[in-house]
Amino acid sequence: METQETQILTKVIENFISNNLDLVQSAQQICKKISDYGFIDTNTLPFQIIPTEMFDSNGNIICKLFINIDHPMYGYFQIDFYDEKCGVSCPKIYKTDYFVGTHQDLGKWLDFLDSEMEEFYKLSSAVDEKNVTFCKLVLNDLLDKYQITIKPYIEETKQLINENPGTAIATGKIFALASEAKKDFSKALLHPKAWIVFKDENNLPDPEENMNDYIDDEATENLQNKLNDFFRIENFYACQVYLAQRICLQGGLKVVGFSITEDWWLNAKVDEKFGEYVLPPIDIKEFKVQD
Repeated sequence: METQETQILTKVIENFISNNLDLVQSAQQICKKISDYGFIDTNTLPFQIIPTEMFDSNGNIICKLFINIDHPMYGYFQIDFYDEKCGVSCPKIYKTDYFVGTHQDLGKWLDFLDSEMEEFYKLSSAVDEKNVTFCKLVLNDLLDKYQITIKPYIEETKQLINENPGTAIATGKIFALASEAKKDFSKALLHPKAWIVFKDENNLPDPEENMNDYIDDEATENLQNKLNDFFRIENFYACQVYLAQRICLQGGLKVVGFSITEDWWLNAKVDEKFGEYVLPPIDIKEFKVQD
């Protein structure tokens, strides 16, 4: 038997639907497209209507209508529907936090997201057929495109680091100045919190001293903020390479990549305890795929 609270909630939602029929129908059309593209779990409600604590001019409770998207490459998006516009809250891996568009704009954006997945549908089929040659070609093609795109961002970020000779990478009480790095440190750019800036590169702490006394807090904060910006950009462009690796791993194929830092071949893998471990393309020179 329904509780009184449930009955009231049902009545509020029914009233919202009857007063906003065009909006609800538009949301249903978008939901169909999302479902057709496979961007939603089949067990998930197509859209949700949640009452707020606000009332409209007629005394009706205002409800929030929204749809969730679970995209294979980017993750979860939330779409809030309004009369003429919709606002999209994006996952951290996406290129922006939030954007606004018309319902028509939203439909075109979903079409674009689906077009981005075409190559991965083909890759998935190749994995099923154990066509390792095709899988290798796809992975390395995605890696090449990523490297071309991300190169100017890496160069800009490294230039920022090189401008201050007191910039260092630190772990606990151990640190290394970037200016003295003997290996490429591009992979370390993915760890913004590991970077610090000393006040004076000629006055550095000994292991037994408190490192914080030597750090330029303002310069460190500014650098870490810049690296956070880089991390988001890098993650956005890297996500295609990550997805391709996951598809191969989930299909039972072996993926290895030649690490620039380690100067050796590393394995991407699936672990029962820790899940999937995919290789960051910023540190990979080439991929191989094996059955």
